[in-house]
Amino acid sequence: MRNLAKTLTLGYVEAEDRMWVRLGTDLQTAHQYQLSRRVLRQLLPQVWGLLQRTLAKEALIGGISREEALTREHHTRIEREISLEASPPLDEESARERHPKAMEATPTPEGLIKKINVSADDKSVRFGFVGSLLAIDFAGTRQDGHRVLQMLWKVQDGAGWDLPAPWDQQAARSVQEDAVKQET
Repeated sequence: MRNLAKTLTLGYVEAEDRMWVRLGTDLQTAHQYQLSRRVLRQLLPQVWGLLQRTLAKEALIGGISREEALTREHHTRIEREISLEASPPLDEESARERHPKAMEATPTPEGLIKKINVSADDKSVRFGFVGSLLAIDFAGTRQDGHRVLQMLWKVQDGAGWDLPAPWDQQAARSVQEDAVKQET
């Protein structure tokens, strides 16, 4: 049986040039994995593509492309997070209030993440973090999925990894495609 995380926080260790993913479980314990740049480079566009493929049909109103609809969904959901100033269960302060024992527990180091399984549908997203000995899932709404994606990107950006934001890649590709259409 897999453990289900109640909290997810991220950080960066400069000495190791690795991100860490801390998952507080419903068992009032915490586990911390290391995430490499190589894995994150593959993960960001794959999660973005999965979110794009699982968009609700209602999001495609007006004949807009899936890429444009997903970019709108991402920005709308992230802007909503900012306006509400809350993002449970991902925001550290909110997580400390709701799950104090999980957040205050000394995390068990689980080493490098071996694999991250991600699944999504039009309402929810599930991240499965697999280490050498333990697998932990973090599940939430699509809004939570966008928030995790944004958090991962912000931490890597602060670390100076210079990975492109997947939503910017899609936007750039759309602009290029539109330019080609106008030329013909």
